[in-house]
Amino acid sequence: MKNGIVLMLSGVMLSMSLAAAESVETTLVARRDFDASSLWKPKIFMDRDFWNVMHGVRFNPKGKDLRNSLYFPISELPENMRKHLDIPAFTEVMLITPPFDRSAIRKNDDGTITLVPPDDYREWVPADRPFITRSIRLIRLFPRLADLTFLSTYKPDPEIYREWRKRYPNLYGASGLEEWGNHMNVLFLKLRGDYIKQGFLTEEQVEKIAERYHENPPTRRDYVNHRLKPYFDFAAGVWHGDPSILDAMDGMWNIGHLAAYWGAGSINMETSRVNVNWQYQLMFHRGAARQFDIPWGWYAAAHTTIYDANGRPTTMGAEPRAWTPDVKVDRLGRDRSGHTGPDAGASLNSRERVSYMAYLSGANTYQRETAGGNYWDQTAAGDDRWKPAPEGQMYIDFFNFTRRHPDRGIPYTPIALLVAHDRGTFRLPGKAFGRYRYLKSDNMLDAFVVTLFPPESTAALHKKGIEITLKNGKYGELFDALTPDFEKPDAFARILPAYKAAILIGEYEEHPGMVKAMVDYVDGGGTLILNSKQLNLRFPDGFTGVEAAGQFADGDYLCALLKPAGAEVLLADGENRPVFTRNAFGKGAVIVAAPHFLVPHYDDAAEEAGNEARARTVSGQVQFPHVQWLLDRLLEEVRPAAVTGDIQYGFNRTADGWWIYLFNNKGVLKTSLTPQQFDPAAKTDVEIDLTRIGADSATDLVGGETFSGGKFKVSVDPGKYRILKIENR
Repeated sequence: MKNGIVLMLSGVMLSMSLAAAESVETTLVARRDFDASSLWKPKIFMDRDFWNVMHGVRFNPKGKDLRNSLYFPISELPENMRKHLDIPAFTEVMLITPPFDRSAIRKNDDGTITLVPPDDYREWVPADRPFITRSIRLIRLFPRLADLTFLSTYKPDPEIYREWRKRYPNLYGASGLEEWGNHMNVLFLKLRGDYIKQGFLTEEQVEKIAERYHENPPTRRDYVNHRLKPYFDFAAGVWHGDPSILDAMDGMWNIGHLAAYWGAGSINMETSRVNVNWQYQLMFHRGAARQFDIPWGWYAAAHTTIYDANGRPTTMGAEPRAWTPDVKVDRLGRDRSGHTGPDAGASLNSRERVSYMAYLSGANTYQRETAGGNYWDQTAAGDDRWKPAPEGQMYIDFFNFTRRHPDRGIPYTPIALLVAHDRGTFRLPGKAFGRYRYLKSDNMLDAFVVTLFPPESTAALHKKGIEITLKNGKYGELFDALTPDFEKPDAFARILPAYKAAILIGEYEEHPGMVKAMVDYVDGGGTLILNSKQLNLRFPDGFTGVEAAGQFADGDYLCALLKPAGAEVLLADGENRPVFTRNAFGKGAVIVAAPHFLVPHYDDAAEEAGNEARARTVSGQVQFPHVQWLLDRLLEEVRPAAVTGDIQYGFNRTADGWWIYLFNNKGVLKTSLTPQQFDPAAKTDVEIDLTRIGADSATDLVGGETFSGGKFKVSVDPGKYRILKIENR
């Protein structure tokens, strides 16, 4: 090209004019520091910012068959139990108390009912340990309680509730919204299926329920407002109208931001299955907790789908157990032989890695699903019954690590992805809530997701016997997802300045509060990244530094013809038309991309076109060079140290320096029903460059190895991890 430089990225030609080439070293991000905001600090509850969560049971000395769990008071346990359970790993924990049901309900004369929660916790729950009380059976749809859950009106009793809360200052919250996204998604499928067929509800009762929860919401916004919000309000109503007591746990729909905005006191995410994107869930839940200044938790399940010889999913699943139960047939009469046991489900190695990742990522609580079934061998007799099983010992080692290194620091996530509140995102790319038309704004979000975490074929992985839970990646754990467009923008405006750069993803209606928050953010030193379809948001004059003067097609992309009005051109195409521009505003900067949504164009109104775009995105058949160019540039500017290699990595800012964690998630060989193995060829070498932070040594907190010099190499075996401590000079 005359007077220019041509770039080829993933088969798409991008070009820069000579002027752009000469200014290519222009930084995108206005802020040059590597500060970790105090707004990101993990929340503290009862003097600690991290608690392992375990199920607790009140000890009954007359009990004949003690099940695998923690029993309190510890002092009353028989010696053979006490010597194994009376250790910090099992006593310095957050307890979940057994669920309560109809016995906690008071029937009122006017036909309403009132929750009167159990009041015996002071007799057995240690007063210096936090606990979670379980109201799940009164909120989530259970067959025997279907009429109570969805057909009753709960009446608050402020005096009873106020006095009960006062007696338990160590109460962390109440579970009840467990997998509430999953539950609401299949609500009417269950109601009109099993519940009517099995006689738990009548057709008339289901119609009455449909008056409260819309059965077929026409839009994703209606789904949020008329399916999810009424259910959240119902859960709060059970608790005397107090949403702050709710600990809302989402199974896979990334809706923690909704619960947080509506007033939940804490949110939780469940990671389960393999070959899905747990880090995607992490970005959304950590971001929501930070935005609304509440604690968040990581609930780790190990259930996996069983695939056939061709890599196709079956209706059966596998679940790990430290022992094999005598029951071989489940409650639906299906053969469960071989589907539980030490080698079933996700690997023991993945369960180990996720516990450390929960700690490093800033979670306030960590809970292993079916811990009781994996921490002790209940097929043993006497004293042996309470000796730790392999995962139990692994948990004890993890617990001890967190106590030896209580200053895990602040997870450093300098880039915010700003995503609309009604996004309906699944943990894999797809339609909003699995049901609405796949728009280009959806494809934009998924373009970033698959660029950060390139997709792999589940069928192909299964055939090769490869298990992937956490993923290695070029871009590291540097991202949070925030929600910019709630009606009340206060929380968004508060948290946004903590991030060095923010990328607005999707399509938005006019929202003056959101726009003001973003303008103030840039004025104060932030870097906001827009695309041309978002220029409709009525930003003030001079903010973007460009004007849209028509549009043009560039291959598969539809682009706005950007006319600079103060902005500099960072990247231009072969016709010298701006692709990316940068405008200085206040202390910050605004970057505008010409391609609509940064994704190939298709007709939003044509459902099949959206389905095809989604399929190509999920399968990895299409790459997104504009997204890649942007993320590559941001990465080099915002990370405090260079990490090069096939690895998952992240940074935590500590009181005296940094932690850099390295996880090699590759080389774990396992299917749902086979023992775990490791491929030695998956060992990886990682290059670390500490030049930017001026450090010249590191110590591995896991293995104890030390590394000298500002640049060094670290080897990480398959399925292993290193946590490097770097102290300030």
